[in-house]
Amino acid sequence: MSYCILRTSKVKTIAGVAASAAHTFRERATANANAARTPNNYTTGAGSKSAVVARVQERLAAVPTVRKNAVVAVEYFVGASPEFFEQADRDQMERYFEDAHRFLVERHGAENVVNFTVHLDEKTPHATSMVVPIDPKGRLSAAHFLDGRERLSALQSDFWAVCGKPHGLERGIEGSTAKHQTISQFYARLNQPAAPPQTQIPRVRPPTIGERITESLGWSTEHSRQVAAAEAARRKRAEEIRQRTAHLEARSRQLDVMEATERGRRNDLRALRAQSVRVREIGLVAVLERLGCTQTAKDKNNWTTPVGRVTVEGEKFFCHDTSKGGGGAIDLVMQVEQVDYKSAVQRLVGEFGLEATTSAAAAAVKRSVQAAAEAPPEMFKPPQSVDSTWPRVRRYLTEVRRISARLVDELHQAGKVYSDKFSNVVFALGQGEISGVELRGTGEKPFHGVRGEKSPFVLPERPGAPHRVLFTESAIDSMSLRELGFEGRIVSLAGNAPKVAARLAQEARDQGWTVVAAFDNDKAGDIQAAALGEAERLRPRLKDWNADLVELREGKLRTTPEQGQDPQQDHHDRERARR
Repeated sequence: MSYCILRTSKVKTIAGVAASAAHTFRERATANANAARTPNNYTTGAGSKSAVVARVQERLAAVPTVRKNAVVAVEYFVGASPEFFEQADRDQMERYFEDAHRFLVERHGAENVVNFTVHLDEKTPHATSMVVPIDPKGRLSAAHFLDGRERLSALQSDFWAVCGKPHGLERGIEGSTAKHQTISQFYARLNQPAAPPQTQIPRVRPPTIGERITESLGWSTEHSRQVAAAEAARRKRAEEIRQRTAHLEARSRQLDVMEATERGRRNDLRALRAQSVRVREIGLVAVLERLGCTQTAKDKNNWTTPVGRVTVEGEKFFCHDTSKGGGGAIDLVMQVEQVDYKSAVQRLVGEFGLEATTSAAAAAVKRSVQAAAEAPPEMFKPPQSVDSTWPRVRRYLTEVRRISARLVDELHQAGKVYSDKFSNVVFALGQGEISGVELRGTGEKPFHGVRGEKSPFVLPERPGAPHRVLFTESAIDSMSLRELGFEGRIVSLAGNAPKVAARLAQEARDQGWTVVAAFDNDKAGDIQAAALGEAERLRPRLKDWNADLVELREGKLRTTPEQGQDPQQDHHDRERARR
């Protein structure tokens, strides 16, 4: 008889979430997992420890309050009796786990089921899922789902009805007084090597006088059969002992390998820490400048960054919006860029050069930094779109930047403009899949920077527009130019190097397009215009195009430089033509 199995465990800290996820994704040594079969594991949802932690934190940010001792996540364990998996084929097993995943989604909501990972590299297949327990009223409440014997009993019954019964599995005894096992206890019991069965060696009674006489004549007796059975049992027991000894020897060899691996990990960690000593010597002010952060005018110790206001005092910093602080360049990059340790080191080496971090380091440390610098960078992951912060970003674009709601909503629906969890405006760069983003802060102190590949931000030409392509400095300027009546193609270079700008302009000329340099009305804009080569120079009347747009909306500006055109009048004419 096979049973369906569902276990739960409350997780009260983000560190606990990270530890569980590290085990789930084999980011730490997992003794009971067969590394050769680990690639067969598969996941729906967040696919790494960092992704799980980020998603849990994102969901926690959506609830009104999080108590200090609150349960921040619930870990589910889904399994079945080993006999079920021994008889089931791959398709039946996958259907069972699909039903379990659907059960959790219907119970908690898809947005709260952070991941659902099926493990096929252990003794018995099973699945684990990290869930943020947000109740229907939007509160963080594990008690709503798990507290009390009646709720837990109903959970088991519902799981059996949806997932167990359709696959021929039984429910555990309802109302049983058996003590509940935590996931860690059940997990240890599930993967514990089974002890070899104890063979009962039959006891042999002494032969009678008659049996002795019969045996002396060579005749078979019951006593002879008992002796033979006892001998067979002793041989079987000896074989069991031999197999058990072989298993223990294999386990010992496995532990030796694990110990060697752990020694190597510790050595790598020591080298990485030695390397970080030199990297930490880079000044925090220089790091913030390279990351595109802005120093406040009134207080030179305060900076505006993608994660909010950061205060720097010597080699220490503190981020007020996240209530986190630290010391040194690496910690600062990890906090501002929201990346791991290795990625922070790579970013610093890329910004300041290898020699700046290793000039005074020993040769061994230099080699370790070189290896970190040459390692392939992780694939760029654009910031996630957060619906709860979009109203603030939309108000910023329409009320502060004075861009029409029609254009803002049009680009938002196309996925080219959205908001992240820090209420930054995110402009998606590149064509098709997002290869980079341009970020712009919406607070009182401006923040502007580019993450990922510095691809152009392109607004395609309107139908019937002349073949003119305007190059601008930022996505805000591109949207402002569209609002000012320019119908051609508008390309924001988003911080691209002059060589890239020149190549894009030449490609446009080769296609028969007129190239227009519509950069800021200052010396830097003239330098960017010169980099395009043969191009018309179009200047805003004020510093930049958004300043022109704001003045136009307030009635302080009537015309733009292009052919004495009145964009406001042109806008009214087009509106009348539509009606």
